[in-house]
Order: sequence, then structure tokens, then C-alpha cells
Amino acid sequence: MADTGIGIPFDKQDSIFEVFTQADGSTTRKYGGTGLGLAVTRQLVRLLEGNISLFSEVGKGSTFKLVVPADIIVPKEQANSSYTLNPDEYTGRFSGRVLVVDDAPANQTLLKCILDKLGFTSTIAADGLQAMDAVTNQEFDLVLMDMQMPNMNGFETTKRLQAFGFKNPVIAMSASLMNEDEEKCRQIGCDDYISKPINHSALIEIICRYIKPAVQLQNV
Repeated sequence: MADTGIGIPFDKQDSIFEVFTQADGSTTRKYGGTGLGLAVTRQLVRLLEGNISLFSEVGKGSTFKLVVPADIIVPKEQANSSYTLNPDEYTGRFSGRVLVVDDAPANQTLLKCILDKLGFTSTIAADGLQAMDAVTNQEFDLVLMDMQMPNMNGFETTKRLQAFGFKNPVIAMSASLMNEDEEKCRQIGCDDYISKPINHSALIEIICRYIKPAVQLQNV
């Protein structure tokens, strides 16, 4: 992917993939953004066992190159006994339904990718209002709850879930690094807490506290 934007200085090109980092602090004020997008993108790429690289010139623009390995699907008529697919990195298989409540499309994609690999059936809600509608119509074994969302945030949604009678685990997700925010999440009824950007190994560890895999996980 290439653009003709402001470009990124060479000495800043590694750091922009870090959490809450932009090439220039004034960029946030002028163009917006939180500095999470590329960090989440890199996590998605690594989850797919690929890599992402950058070439950029100040004043000329930037080019991002993404490489992701893919299996070759051989039609049945061409298949033979010598052809085997690479085994999946995650051998543990869960069952159950997980509700992902998050307004950021990148986070939705990352979480769905992780949950699909683990064997869960996931449903996406972009805010608390959609989450309440989902639990009214379906049963969920676990909820992953972003705490900062438009329309109805995670704090209010968690309170309403409790009032509705939802008894299964609610895992708070937040980009805040403040200890008091984690404590606040627990006080309103969240069972656990994970910080953003989401680390898939940490997420699996938390899920295992509440839902046991049918097969022991490996390579996590």
C-alpha cells in the first residue's frame, strides 16, 4: 500500500509500530489518531505468521509491504498422498459463543481472528446498545468488553448486563495503563482485565481461566 503523504523520517520508522507512538507528536493534533493502528496491524500480521515492512521518504510518501503465507488448496482431482497441509499453529480447540464489544474495526478483526483459531463462534457488537441487543437474542459463554465506546460505554454496558441477569464472565479491555481503571472495571462487575493492544497469548491465558479447552493448547 502506498500513499503520497508527508512521509516518515528514517529514524522514526521503527518506532511507529510501537504502542501509542507517532512519528511526530504534532501529528495527533493536526491529523488525529491514537498511535494504535500500526501496532494492532503488526499484531494481526504476526498472528498470520507474516511480516510488514516500510519504505518512506519525507515529503514524498510511504509504502507499506505486507507478506502473509498461505496454504495452496489442491482440488480433489489433483490431490495425492504426498501432499500435506501445514498444521495449524493452535491445536487447542474450544467451543462456545463469545461476544466481542468494541467499536474499532481493527480490534474487531484481531479478536475475531484469534477466537476463530481457538474454535469459538464470535459475534461483534460495535457499542453497548448492540451488545444488549445481542445478549437479549443469544446466549454467550464470555464477553470481551471495550470500556471506551460511543453511544454506551463498557462501564454502563457491564452494569446493564448485570441488571439483565447475565452471569457469565465479562473481560474488560482498555488502552488505559492506570491501575485505578482496572480496579474500577472490577468494581462494576468485570471478572478480568486485559490491556490494549491485545496480545493473543495473554488473551488465551485469560480465557482459559473461565473456559477449559477441549484439547490442550500448544504453541501459545
